[in-house]
Amino acid sequence: HIQKILDEFQHIRGKLGVVEELALKRFFDEHIHPVTNFSYACKYFLEQPRGYPGDSEAMEIIWKTRTHKLPFRSGSNIVGKCINDFTLSSSNCKSNELRVYRLKKYILGLNNKSIASIGSGSIIEIEEALKENPCLNLEIHLFDQDEEAYKASKNKLKDTKLNVFYHQGNVLKKVLGLKNLTFDFIYSSGLFDYLTLTSSKKLIKRLWNHLNPGGKLLITNAH
Repeated sequence: HIQKILDEFQHIRGKLGVVEELALKRFFDEHIHPVTNFSYACKYFLEQPRGYPGDSEAMEIIWKTRTHKLPFRSGSNIVGKCINDFTLSSSNCKSNELRVYRLKKYILGLNNKSIASIGSGSIIEIEEALKENPCLNLEIHLFDQDEEAYKASKNKLKDTKLNVFYHQGNVLKKVLGLKNLTFDFIYSSGLFDYLTLTSSKKLIKRLWNHLNPGGKLLITNAH
């Protein structure tokens, strides 16, 4: 029933002009937002403490809830718990979980190879691959501008046998500034949601030029 209401709401919203859209946003901020804040996950997603949605902590919340390390019904009251459950059971959150499994499978098949993660974030897929094969031998290059994600990645990989290189800063500039590095697998899971079409084309072209013969380039987004 909730999904049906949301679908109807989205259909109506698509017919609104700019003025009506702004009025609807004000209504949401005043009346709906306080209710969604009862949900632990939604409160974090909407507040965007690092300045953008989908940061590494948001991905951790989705992954840990979907894999039952955190409770689905997590909130300050029964309404918040139900909203939390509904949100994290959504197809979008499910796709984030399935994306980890797909990337982990690719990574496990690349022993003794070189990998680049563009907008590396929480590196859950690397962490999960290492749980399955702690002896995995890889050269991994992590590109991310989020300092908190950078610190978390270093902490997760500090005791592994991986040869890890960290490229912290503006991802577009870091990639465009690459010289002779080439990789067997380059992937980006979510970064392109934040890029313009022009920047996306430029980045994809540059990444393609950094693939080894027979290498793979994989780009995904939130949907």
